[in-house]
Amino acid sequence: MRNKKSIKQSLSKTYVPVLFLLFAGFIVLFLPVFYLKGSMDHTMMPQMLAVSIFQLLFSFVLFHKKIFPQLDLSVLRHKVFYVLAAYFLVTLFSITVAVNPQESIFDIVKTFAFITLIALGSLLFAGTGNWQEKLPKFFLFAAFTACIIGFVQYYERVFLSPDDLLPDGRRIIYAVDGMMSHKNLFSLALMMMLPFVGYGVYIFRKGWRMAAMVAVFLLLMMIFLLQTRAVWAGLMISISICLVLLILFAKKFNLSKHGRNVMITGGFALIAGIAVLVVFAGKNSRNPYLLHLKSITDPTSEQNVNRLKTWSVTTEMIHDNLITGVGAGNWKLIAPKYYSGKFTAKDELNWLRPHNDYLWVMAEKGIFGILLFLSIFGISIYCLIAVICRAGLHDKVLSLFFLAGMVSYLIAAGFDFPSERILHQAFLSLFIAGSIALYQKTEPAKPVKVSRIPVFVTFLLIFSFSVVFTFSAVRQEIYVKKVWADNQAQNWESMLHHALLAQSPLKNMDPLANPIASYVGLAYSELHDIPNSLAAYQEAYRQYPYKLKGITNLALLYEKAGMYKESVDCLMEGLALIPNNLEILRKLCDIYYASGQYKKAIEAYKNIPGWEKDSTLVQNIRLVEGMVKMEK
Repeated sequence: MRNKKSIKQSLSKTYVPVLFLLFAGFIVLFLPVFYLKGSMDHTMMPQMLAVSIFQLLFSFVLFHKKIFPQLDLSVLRHKVFYVLAAYFLVTLFSITVAVNPQESIFDIVKTFAFITLIALGSLLFAGTGNWQEKLPKFFLFAAFTACIIGFVQYYERVFLSPDDLLPDGRRIIYAVDGMMSHKNLFSLALMMMLPFVGYGVYIFRKGWRMAAMVAVFLLLMMIFLLQTRAVWAGLMISISICLVLLILFAKKFNLSKHGRNVMITGGFALIAGIAVLVVFAGKNSRNPYLLHLKSITDPTSEQNVNRLKTWSVTTEMIHDNLITGVGAGNWKLIAPKYYSGKFTAKDELNWLRPHNDYLWVMAEKGIFGILLFLSIFGISIYCLIAVICRAGLHDKVLSLFFLAGMVSYLIAAGFDFPSERILHQAFLSLFIAGSIALYQKTEPAKPVKVSRIPVFVTFLLIFSFSVVFTFSAVRQEIYVKKVWADNQAQNWESMLHHALLAQSPLKNMDPLANPIASYVGLAYSELHDIPNSLAAYQEAYRQYPYKLKGITNLALLYEKAGMYKESVDCLMEGLALIPNNLEILRKLCDIYYASGQYKKAIEAYKNIPGWEKDSTLVQNIRLVEGMVKMEK
């Protein structure tokens, strides 16, 4: 009879590959297409909720003695996990300096989920034979699914559309989102699928290889049509770097001298072709793709000007908060403080993130946060280079594809915000986990055992909190959509009811950075309940002290309550954010007049740019001047 130890080892060998299939199936096949139409953002919080539930359930399996009888966590001794743990602690600490601590919770939950996905991936890859061949097959199906959805949307929403613009003024291509809420997010996900499917072209045979080649072509075609410049730049630079590595390590990849020379010639031709397009594209052409390519290197391009302004805002924020940052999730709350002279009131409403993950991390988590963030990628890239130098041919090729994927991600992250979405973080976790698993084959770590109960309890508590938080956030978004509908219908009692239900102690702002309290305040105001409305608007101001609309709403309510000094103070704060804002200047004049401060009203009128040519303003000034004379 077989002893208990051999039975346990047999069970482990049976269960781990099954768990790998569940893990890969969830991340690669389920997560990209999961969304909830009832939430404001159909994917961000719903996908985070799905990951939280999955990790909670998976933790029960991970710590089950029959499935993992030895629970060998030696792979977690890798240096990157120490860096990841330190990065999580910095993220957690940042909540102490946040203006709105509740807005830090999402980042904390997402960061922990990202780290545990890397850990799970590393454990499962290490315990699953031929995972290198299995994982690309999952991505092959995911690529075909994503491309079918994308091309159908492109045909129905772009090709058949008679319009060039959407109702909100964006180009019609933004109608293609692949169920990922935004076409740029869709394009980023397609970019991150490419290395896995590309490796499939190398490793597969016969029909599988042909299918992988078709999938690569479709992915590239869809990426081209989506016109996401950050992805274009990421692919061009990553391909160039991989060509350089192939040339430098030609012998390690079994490339002949002739093949090396062909690659050098082709590489130079590719780089020269891209350079020619970037430099000369668009000079005498109206082709939107050529113009879009040209805009990548044009700082005066309309598509770049405001992005550069946000980077300027962020660098000022970093300068003022270099050590601690402003707190995870709080960039959008502090950024308007630095808008003066850079943005108009219309522009400032659109910027919830700086469109550069490196500046974003440094602004929110300080110098230690960005150093740890960059170290995660540095260590992973070192592992991949080490594998290229030491491992067998198949692992070298896979490492090269992983390196291409990581470089393209790093380039895109300099112009976009893939760190915000758990889907892109889940794909990135596979790159990092893969690099660790490949490296471990060249330098196995010493086995290490841990006590199950303390670790399991810790994971159980954190994942349970993640589920509660993300469920609360999704529920909140559903009620906010009802608040919007009530507002449109001017059904104030229903709006108040739904706004109160949308409140949560864990999250106090919607995805567009509108405090839930501001909806409560508006409903109370329309119901003529000034005390409760004022309390709600004051709470909204506390949660987001630099939001121009929140400041003006509070000022109007102070005016209704006859609190003219407080109203003026609010409007002055608004002018400090956006100087010469006509709406605020006019309201300031009205309040000075209503409170009998006629001289200040005249001064305020004359501070309005171009008042001399505005007949209405001139008439108002004369009227107020008459009031001053009457006082004398």
